[in-house]
Amino acid sequence: MSSSTAPAANDPIDFASYGSDDPRMGHMLIKVANPDALKLLDQLPNPDAAHRRVCIVGFPDDEGVARNGGRIGAAAGPEAALKYIAKVGTIFNPEFDIDLRQSIQAVTTGMAACRKTQSLEQAHEQLKDHVRQVITHGFVPFVIGGGNNQSYPNATGLLATLPASTRVAVINIDAHLDVRPLTPAGQAHSGSPFRQLLQDSAFQTRHGHFCEFAIQGSQCSAAHIQFLRTFPHASTELVWLSDIAGLAAPDGGRPGESEFARAFRARLDTGAKRRGEEGQDGVVFVSFDLDAVRSADAPGVSCASPLGLSAQMALDICYVAGSHPAVKLFDLSEFNPTIEEYRTGRLVAFMFYYFCLGLARRPAKFST
Repeated sequence: MSSSTAPAANDPIDFASYGSDDPRMGHMLIKVANPDALKLLDQLPNPDAAHRRVCIVGFPDDEGVARNGGRIGAAAGPEAALKYIAKVGTIFNPEFDIDLRQSIQAVTTGMAACRKTQSLEQAHEQLKDHVRQVITHGFVPFVIGGGNNQSYPNATGLLATLPASTRVAVINIDAHLDVRPLTPAGQAHSGSPFRQLLQDSAFQTRHGHFCEFAIQGSQCSAAHIQFLRTFPHASTELVWLSDIAGLAAPDGGRPGESEFARAFRARLDTGAKRRGEEGQDGVVFVSFDLDAVRSADAPGVSCASPLGLSAQMALDICYVAGSHPAVKLFDLSEFNPTIEEYRTGRLVAFMFYYFCLGLARRPAKFST
């Protein structure tokens, strides 16, 4: 790789307070955020563990939130998240004996779309293609929004990389269902992505499975519940917050080992075991809306709630998703730094960090 085109570390961030004996994610995160970012992915050295590669993709949009009547500000989420991710660490975690430098490759291709010059519909198409290319290059996209409307183009980007015989499961971690109809003008919004996905023939022909995880009855329409329970073209599962709230997830516990973490891993295993016609394992997309986390831990979201998952539960989910070989796509929506930045931004950074810790433990293939 020539020095003129080589992607560089994330050097614009000031790490003066972190010496060489205290490296953070920003020291190892490879930044290829330029017009040729996707082409440059081909030039990155292929690590020994090629299945342990993650790519942060930003989608700076909140028009979908506005269309759904929510609080705008999530468009600033990806840039704020990258700032906090750069400083999280350490890269070598002595508590869990994981050295990320020796275990994974982490890159960012910056923002997937420029909303200043595009309609939301055009941005969705660009995001879809961006996610498709990142997966094709061998990375697990970790897409940070922006509104939850990003989840449909993210999912279709994944579907575009898969043979028609591959089974696909989607787990939506959310207080809400996000299966609302399109607007009267036929426009997508932050409440519609999973209705769009369920009605997509590319999902249906892959015998799609859809799991709503940590949903709250106070925030879910009975009509939308009925839509999911009676939907004829995909299998669905509803996991209420009350179903899992009593599962142990002690603060500061070892990641992935709690009772709650095992319950979430079981959902991923279910997706992986849905093998295709040629015997290949199923593929899983994990979508995490930050409003699933209680406002005490994540106040900076578009639609906060005093009830929800704890920060520890969120970290367990990210660790387990990172460690599971069936997970080929992860997205994170609704971080709204205009409402609150520091506490929620730190949580987002730790969620990515724990995903990376899990990725460092990921086996090459799923085994029962």
